[in-house]
Order: sequence, then structure tokens, then C-alpha cells
Amino acid sequence: MLIEETMENLRSQYRGELAAIETYEQALKKYENQPEEPALQRMLVEHRDAARRLGEALLDNGEPLPRGSGVWGTVTTTVEKVATMVNDKIPLELLRRGESMGVEGYDRLLADDTLPDALFVELAALRSRCRRHISALDVMIERVPQIQSRPML
Repeated sequence: MLIEETMENLRSQYRGELAAIETYEQALKKYENQPEEPALQRMLVEHRDAARRLGEALLDNGEPLPRGSGVWGTVTTTVEKVATMVNDKIPLELLRRGESMGVEGYDRLLADDTLPDALFVELAALRSRCRRHISALDVMIERVPQIQSRPML
């Protein structure tokens, strides 16, 4: 069994992945049939996989899965909806901020030196995904001014 602080961090990271799923789903409405869509779709799939894997880790440690993404998910989704109406860059910047928060959450989990090796490797791989997402989003953010303005939702 994992220590309580680690379990709380694992629950929090699971909820964060649920919030990421909600946010990417909302962003994909903005970027449907746009150059960013395939990469954002891939990131969404990877966040779904991360939530599944974190959920399995919780269940393996006797923890029920938290219901929903919590307050953070609600706030994130609301902000994302408003941002999609403003311009093309802000939603990508919000996704990038969410990915940075994801890396921070994985860092907290990986700081626990009592983690079983298999879980450590799993969490490190998920953190690496978030870092790759940040890099991809940075490229998209840089290219937005070069793409002709798109219609608002």
C-alpha cells in the first residue's frame, strides 16, 4: 500500500487527467478541421490512457476512483469555453498551462521514494508525455499568428 500523501497526490493527478480530457474535448470543437486537430486529438487519446492507467493504480491500492474532475475541471472547462470565443491562441495557451500543471503533479508523485519500481516507471512515462505535449503546444502557439483567423464558435 502507498502512503496516504501519495494516495492523495494520485487521486489529484487522476482528477487532473479527467480535467485534461474535458478541456481537450472542448478545444477540439474550436480546432475541428484545422491544422492543430490531429495533434490535439492524439493528446486527448493520451490523456484518456493516462486517466485509465492512474485509475488502475488507485484500484490496485484499494482506492475507489474519484468521481469527476472536481472543481478544477469545472473551472477549466468554463474558461476554455470562453477562451475559444476570443481568439485562436488563448485555448492553446490554456492547454499548455494545464500540461505544466500535469508535469508538476507527476513530479510530486515521483518524489516519493517509497513508490514501487513499476509505478515509478509508469508515472515517469506519463510525465514525459506531458512534456512532449508542452513542446507540441509551444509549436502550435508559435504558428497561430501565421494561420488566417478562424471563425469563432
